Amino acid sequence: MATKIATDKAPGAIGPYSQGVVAGNLVYTSGQIPVDPATGKVEECVKAQTKQSLENVKAVLAAAGCTMEDVFKTTVFIKNMDDFGDINEVYATYFTGDVLPARSCVEVARLPKDVKVEIILATGSDQYLREGYELHAFAYLMKPYDVMQVRATICDYFSRNQVSTHDEDMEFLRFSVQQKKFCIKQREISVIESEGRVVYIYHGDEKYRAYQRLNTIEQKLNMKYFLRCNQSYIINVEQVDGVIDYDFHMKNGMVIPIRKRDKKDIVQKYYQKKSELND
Repeated sequence: MATKIATDKAPGAIGPYSQGVVAGNLVYTSGQIPVDPATGKVEECVKAQTKQSLENVKAVLAAAGCTMEDVFKTTVFIKNMDDFGDINEVYATYFTGDVLPARSCVEVARLPKDVKVEIILATGSDQYLREGYELHAFAYLMKPYDVMQVRATICDYFSRNQVSTHDEDMEFLRFSVQQKKFCIKQREISVIESEGRVVYIYHGDEKYRAYQRLNTIEQKLNMKYFLRCNQSYIINVEQVDGVIDYDFHMKNGMVIPIRKRDKKDIVQKYYQKKSELND
């Protein structure tokens, strides 16, 4: 259960969410872009934008009776990693002391209103042990945090705000298993196996079962790294240990058969993809 935080000292929500919520003894702010709440204007300078974003989240915290000293986690979305130094310089003036908040900083292709920075905070306060009703914050997570749940929430944020990253190593596959959301790095997937309407996703030592068709999963993948080798399997080219007797031997020990009538063509595509990745 959550209780809404609202203040006119920070920009109003531009979508179906709240400026922040209190959930149990935690306070969550929605992402704050650098809009001056008094004028509605956005400065061009990235330092000025960073300062305004931080002032906005500071105002949301103040409305909840908290300060920047209560913050334990921040997420910073920036449009250009070349601005990291300037953003960091301003950011450091708002967080001081021996224990600084944990932080994630992600470069994205685009942010709302084409701003250069957006900042999200999470904080805890013992005075907010009260029940309320759930409102329209983008999302909130209950302690203890589950890494996969946090990752899935960030992926949802990217998807709903039509944000994409420039880094192929940060491309994720999103799916649900028994109403629990998962979000895993595509390049860490070794094999995707299909059995009718069910797919099995092999990721490290984990095997996930999802009710999706293989064709649907294939459309979500960056096929630069993947190869469809028959009706039932998609493999990660980077996770292949070798090709023996027209079978793909994977680094995780799996042996994946190649479609008989297309063996030569599929093996050729594999070596072509591998060569392109090594260039």
